[in-house]
Amino acid sequence: MQAKIILPAVLAALVLLAPVTATAGAEGVGLGVSVGAVFPKTEGISFSDVGLAWGFWVDIPIAWKFHISPSAELYNIGGDVGTSGATDICLNFKFILPVSIMKIFFGAAGGVTNKVEYRANAGLLAGLSFPLISSLEAFVAFKYKVIIQDPNIHMLHTNAGVLFVF
Repeated sequence: MQAKIILPAVLAALVLLAPVTATAGAEGVGLGVSVGAVFPKTEGISFSDVGLAWGFWVDIPIAWKFHISPSAELYNIGGDVGTSGATDICLNFKFILPVSIMKIFFGAAGGVTNKVEYRANAGLLAGLSFPLISSLEAFVAFKYKVIIQDPNIHMLHTNAGVLFVF
């Protein structure tokens, strides 16, 4: 009796989900640019010390919905703009969840930060992207990361930008 109920339910779910995954856009390599803000937190710096951030992104599909996404970001860690700059080079590992025309993503990030000296960083990221025109997507991304030093610097990056997919 249960097999008679479960099989139609599974088939109905597949029929409903097939158009959702098919409309999420073509998979291709993307090149992007973003601008945003950085909210650092450590001794002497609070989340209210907002810094300007901008950067470049590459989105490379590896497997079905798994992408690697190297990024380079320049930003200020608290204080006056231009007085405490830092640069990040990160390798982001993203999992994509297509929903209608949108792509929701989440993943892990790791890399190196150069402020006065080089330090490792690690964190988590999440965001979404959606098509603007045929080969151009807009995206919003949030990354929480820790710059590993003594004391550690905890940061929240918020970025918005465009991604050219070819």
